[in-house]
Amino acid sequence: LRVGDRVLTIFSLEAAANQSYFVWIEAIAGLTSVRTKARVVSETEGRRLLAQSRFVGVAPAAMVVAPRSQPPPVMIPAPRPPPSRAAEPAARQPAGAREMPISTESGRKWEFALIANGGTFKMANGNQVLAGLASTFDTTSNSVFGAEAEWRSKAGIAVGAEVFHYKNDLVATGIPSGRQEVVVALVNGKYYFRVANWFYPFLGAGVGYTNAAYGNGFTGKTKGLAYQGLAGMELRFEQIGFQVQYKYLASTTGDTGNEVKVGGRGILAGVSIAF
Repeated sequence: LRVGDRVLTIFSLEAAANQSYFVWIEAIAGLTSVRTKARVVSETEGRRLLAQSRFVGVAPAAMVVAPRSQPPPVMIPAPRPPPSRAAEPAARQPAGAREMPISTESGRKWEFALIANGGTFKMANGNQVLAGLASTFDTTSNSVFGAEAEWRSKAGIAVGAEVFHYKNDLVATGIPSGRQEVVVALVNGKYYFRVANWFYPFLGAGVGYTNAAYGNGFTGKTKGLAYQGLAGMELRFEQIGFQVQYKYLASTTGDTGNEVKVGGRGILAGVSIAF
């Protein structure tokens, strides 16, 4: 059997006149070449095989055989990338060791801030009795300023300590001029409402102690408890903030029968620096 110039197989057959012969030719694929195998089969098997076959045409010079099967390509697997560090098994912890949580934030739940402010303050009571003398206070205060140290949480809660200062002129029977100087120390609690990253309205309250000192014709000091309420807003830009607040302060100093109401209302503006 020849295909082109290539001889696939050689076989011989003794035939007689007026006889039919059936030859089964089988192509067997190997690793490097295709070999053929030929054998004579009976008429019954030959006709059965012909009935199962499909006619493909007449070969011009030789029997057409199946093309040589190519060996399957050898697949070389791509090298596996080294496992990432995140996929490595966790190192074995010593017995009794506790895992520490890892935070993606800065890790600080509280920050410290300093606040300085100033503005206007007006006493609620202008006509009072001071040291047994009818006195009239100039309710518009001067030298109004405050300072506060505050610890702020990420949740909006803040606690701090504040010192608030103001002065008032006064006149009394027989004393043409006098001066009242008030210093209030308070512990405050606030809640900042986060409306935007830069805008924080707040509400607060405080309790503390008042010291009132008198001069210019008066001599002495009085003390008493103080309470306050706060409402305001703060504009924050990185570590710097600008704050405006309304302050209501209630405080009565002096002994029973000689009390002086030094509280009032004010509007303050200031700057905060967070650390």
